[in-house]
Amino acid sequence: MVLLALLSRAGTHGGQEAADLPGSAAGPSGDISEITSLSSLVKTAELDPSGNYLFGFHPHWVLVTGAFSNFCTEASGFSSLFPCLLPYLLMLPCWFYLPLFRDYIMCRGQRPPICCPGLGGGQVAVLAVGGPLEALEAKAGELILWIRNQKGFVPLGLPGPAFSFGHNELFQQFPNPPGSRLRRAQEALPPLLSVALPLFQGPLGLLLPFRTPIHTVVGAPIPVQRNPRPSREQVDALHALSVERLAQRFDERKARHGLAAHPHLLLARRPRRRCDRREIKRGNRAAPPSSAQRPAQND
Repeated sequence: MVLLALLSRAGTHGGQEAADLPGSAAGPSGDISEITSLSSLVKTAELDPSGNYLFGFHPHWVLVTGAFSNFCTEASGFSSLFPCLLPYLLMLPCWFYLPLFRDYIMCRGQRPPICCPGLGGGQVAVLAVGGPLEALEAKAGELILWIRNQKGFVPLGLPGPAFSFGHNELFQQFPNPPGSRLRRAQEALPPLLSVALPLFQGPLGLLLPFRTPIHTVVGAPIPVQRNPRPSREQVDALHALSVERLAQRFDERKARHGLAAHPHLLLARRPRRRCDRREIKRGNRAAPPSSAQRPAQND
């Protein structure tokens, strides 16, 4: 089983069809857990089933639970809201090397990268843009998104915003303030393992979620003309447009989901890696971010 997990490339190259299992997007039932029973999906725009789409999911949280329950199961009725569309949650390759877990997440089928030319329509790729560092900021009452300089998705297309209200309230994360030993250890893991391993708990210290409803709001997609080699200026402009649309969608819906007192999203800049610092010393005169590494309010 271990050799199969290490040698099989189905997780990253696709090829397995969806199984008709309870709770899968292809199956008849979706109420498979406490979390999925608390999920609801809100559609704010019609999507043409002949096209392919990229959903930018926020916030990442520690387990991307809102994305899994809404786009990997029928708990919230995705197929009824978006008929003829089939969602796929994009995951890091490292998860496909874990025996048993990889088989569980592949039960509903997997495909090669959806944002590639040649694939038919009706495909939806769901990307948690913030990444593992954003998971370390997942705390009740806080909405910090690490997307200031997350621009790698722009050549694939601008994502329609998919924001989960109540996502950060499902679990309580152990205190990990910036500069603490725990936080430094967690921030050192992504370059090595691609994960940050946040520590969290539920009621009575158990790994069960608090009974907090999750409302995932899917916004309208942003149409762009495909360009396989966009310039840096084009990437910056499209990224700014994507962030602006996300902030607008949040401001429009926050009062309906109990966040009327929350003024703005906090948008943070991902800190540079050591390799970036070496490149700066070799000749790149651009100064690395200092205070911008911490959250900056989006006015």
